[in-house]
Amino acid sequence: IRPEEESNYTCGIPLMVNHVNYGLMLTSADIKLPYRNISNDFFKISAAALNQLTLASLVAKMKSTKGTNWTTDYWKTFRNNDASPQQYGLVSGWAMHRENVLLYQFFGSINTGYLDTSEAKRIKTTNLRDYINMFNDLRTIGCSNQSIEKALCSKSVLQFRDDLIALYPNKSQQIKNTIQNIVGNITIVTYNLYRSFPHNTQSDRIPQFASIIKSCNPDLVALQEVRGADNLNQLKNAIQIEGKRFNTMLLYGIGLLWNSRLGTPKITSKSISPSIHSTDTETRAYMIAEFEDFYFISTHYSTDANERNKMSADIITFAKTTTKPVYIAGDLNATPNEQSIIYLTNNNFVLLNDINHKTYSVIAPSKLIDLILGYKKNSTSHSIVSRGIPVFPNEEMKSISDHFPYYVTVNIND
Repeated sequence: IRPEEESNYTCGIPLMVNHVNYGLMLTSADIKLPYRNISNDFFKISAAALNQLTLASLVAKMKSTKGTNWTTDYWKTFRNNDASPQQYGLVSGWAMHRENVLLYQFFGSINTGYLDTSEAKRIKTTNLRDYINMFNDLRTIGCSNQSIEKALCSKSVLQFRDDLIALYPNKSQQIKNTIQNIVGNITIVTYNLYRSFPHNTQSDRIPQFASIIKSCNPDLVALQEVRGADNLNQLKNAIQIEGKRFNTMLLYGIGLLWNSRLGTPKITSKSISPSIHSTDTETRAYMIAEFEDFYFISTHYSTDANERNKMSADIITFAKTTTKPVYIAGDLNATPNEQSIIYLTNNNFVLLNDINHKTYSVIAPSKLIDLILGYKKNSTSHSIVSRGIPVFPNEEMKSISDHFPYYVTVNIND
């Protein structure tokens, strides 16, 4: 411990880094904590030290369970500022849970003010309290510190949950009930923005599109017929959400938006050119976003039946390569009883729409073609919380596209 003028109790070289990097372990102190007055600051210094010792214990568990290379790669994401919100929540939530328990054990109290003011600097998740409460509840139902640490050798909440259930199969439902609120519900929206009306360009309609999409409180959005990069940028900024686009033609294509609370996904895109016999001359595409616990696919299917079947086959092939759930959203240009959709549902994809909600056309709704589907490798069960066409503030707003938007909220922990 070294004196410093600045009283920032979380700076210095963290022990978790030193014990991963062999060179630092030999040359650096385990914990460097600044203080002004050792008597007045002793409680705060103790809190930070207990926090760091918890992280050190977790590092040791990871090294013995997963190996040095895995552990090094895991903690590098923290040093490189690439760790997901779930990683921050699990690691920081556990460290602060143990810090709280030990502070109370040694001092009989917890410095709530210290914890509150330091959170913004120490973690990148907005619901850290939920993680701390989760660990409190897991201890209450009988999960040991050692078992929780072992299950924390994972990169996502759902993997942590499954690993903990493997250690306590008789507590499976209790663990699921305790953890379900951490990741919980995600809301998926699909909206075909329509290229442009003669006297009302897409850029003119961006504020209205943003208002409707934002009313759904979306986590994931699939967009079709996006014209120009500026339109997507204006839309995501208005919704206060992240996003990418993929051109299928010059200045025209599909988009994928996501809520930053889900972390930053790895996005790959694939285009499919029409065959020479296709009745649709447009190139079609899909974007795959990989998040910690699931994949999300944004797409716009062809108007040609054979091309649609080809797209479904591609997506099914991809889905079968992963153990994570997969969600698809987009204008699939087919109703649920057409071959390209039946092909999906015969391969563990489940339609999440209400079949009575027709999305096309706005003038005379008669078809359900704006679809959201979910895939699980070994299950066809999906917990749907809510779904439907958003409520429009007025009749005029409905006509900003020839399609209705559609949303589904699912609980991905079930």
